[in-house]
Amino acid sequence: MIKSKIQNNIKYQISNKKVFLLSFIFYAPCLCWILCLGIYNSCAWAQESEKLVSLTKQIIEAQDQDSLSGFFEELTGLYFKENKYGECVMMLRSIGQKKDPLLPFADYYIALTRFNQLKNLEDKEEWDEYFSKGNDYREELTASADDAIRSTTTKDAINIRSKLLLWKFHKGQEDALQEKALSDLMTGILEYSRISSDIALIKNAADTLSAYNERQSSKELYKLYVEKLAIAGLEDDELENIALGFYRDGNLELSELVYDIYIERAAASYPKEKLATLLKTIARQFAYTECKYGLKDKEEEPFKEEGCCVLATDKDGFYAEKVFLAMQNEVGAQAFDDELMYLRGLNAEKIKSYKEAKDIYEKLLDSNPQFHRSDELNFKLGLICAYVLRDIEAAREYFKGLTQKEALSPQVISSYYQLGLLSQWQGDIIKARKYYKELLERAQDDFSDTVKLSKERIREIEEGYPIDYNLKVFLDVSLSDENRIYDMSKVELNACPFRPKGREQTNVCCSTFGTESGCLDPQMRYLWSGHIGTVQPALEQSAFGTTFTDPGTKEVNLVVVSPSGIIDRSIDMLDAE
Repeated sequence: MIKSKIQNNIKYQISNKKVFLLSFIFYAPCLCWILCLGIYNSCAWAQESEKLVSLTKQIIEAQDQDSLSGFFEELTGLYFKENKYGECVMMLRSIGQKKDPLLPFADYYIALTRFNQLKNLEDKEEWDEYFSKGNDYREELTASADDAIRSTTTKDAINIRSKLLLWKFHKGQEDALQEKALSDLMTGILEYSRISSDIALIKNAADTLSAYNERQSSKELYKLYVEKLAIAGLEDDELENIALGFYRDGNLELSELVYDIYIERAAASYPKEKLATLLKTIARQFAYTECKYGLKDKEEEPFKEEGCCVLATDKDGFYAEKVFLAMQNEVGAQAFDDELMYLRGLNAEKIKSYKEAKDIYEKLLDSNPQFHRSDELNFKLGLICAYVLRDIEAAREYFKGLTQKEALSPQVISSYYQLGLLSQWQGDIIKARKYYKELLERAQDDFSDTVKLSKERIREIEEGYPIDYNLKVFLDVSLSDENRIYDMSKVELNACPFRPKGREQTNVCCSTFGTESGCLDPQMRYLWSGHIGTVQPALEQSAFGTTFTDPGTKEVNLVVVSPSGIIDRSIDMLDAE
């Protein structure tokens, strides 16, 4: 029995050794990797530590503020890369005690360290530390920034940088001190600009304000920056390159300010022909020649399915019109050929300056009635007269002129439809039926989008139904004198692309202004009508995607209604190709 126990014990020990051996063989590579990683990280930080020692020595021996800022940036960057914020603060406190001139820099970078640490905790959702120590970090941030400001003046860059950081902090906290912090920042930068030639700091502050949607303040600083650029004695070519660079970076506001200086110089010194070429180039750069709108990321709210139109970052139709006006004033009407005149009119149309678009289109047709887009322009003039300016008789003249043409075009067929629609709305059923029937006779098997709408109107007449509700509301709001309060100032309608090709999808969306509700309120109702393509959007849809079967100018109508009544109406014109 004893022998049996001994044998079993031996077997057990052998089994354990096998398990240990197998476990070691299996886990050894992992353990080695972990060990090596720890050694590597230790070695890597040891190498960084050598840099820290070198940078600390350079900071202590630095003779000017510019080099000091560079050394501090590099020093803190090493800590930030490893998320060693606490160690960074300890190092900065130590450096600040070495020499009095270093203390403002140490204070600013302590504040910056805590600012980045708080942001890092938010990004990584490390809420335990955020809530247990966040208030301590905030207090140290504001106290250190205040110390840096008190120990310097507005002639020192670190003073301005501290004020900018303090404003960013209060802005992010949305607390009561953000307005005062912004006022202190703006005053400080204006004083700094009178003393210092450092325009990079001014631009950095302007960029930061712009990123935080402080447009008025950022514009003021951009203007100051550009004025400093102009004083610097740059050549025209340099100014042009700077303006173009800002444009390519997507900073239209700054680009336009530089272009303004360049244009002012050119107008005073360039011959008319050279000036005209320059202004054409700039105007084309900003004008809405192609799609005015892009799409939000499909994962963004509120329109995950349809996408929502937003202004493109490289277009500013209002600035384009400003340049067109400068061309008109400085060079004269002879600077505009037919294509440039058309571009100016289209740009005015897309920024919803419909009266200006009407004037430009009319001038173009007066000078060249055979312009290759004359049908498009006449039809758009009819739509603008009817549904923007409430001038039904003027609209009829444009539509009738098109129906008298022998050559068929989409706009000719759509003019029959518009004449029938206006007559139907006014109660002249006989005339309305006549126009719809003529449309069907001339269209034959083509122009199916408009033929479909005409058949719907004929069915209403023959069966004694009223005009489709959405369409009827739009006509009432757009044409009745008692509804002049609805001037399209509260609802804007846009589409992307506004020149869809073939069966390319167009995304249509609206924006509302001057109301608390906006397009996202689920209580809103959206009464879509007109040439809306292959879909029928629901009442709650403020945006939709559609396609068109046939080419031509397509009018998309909208009335936005809240529980308290009509908000406003809008119209947009697409040119399907």
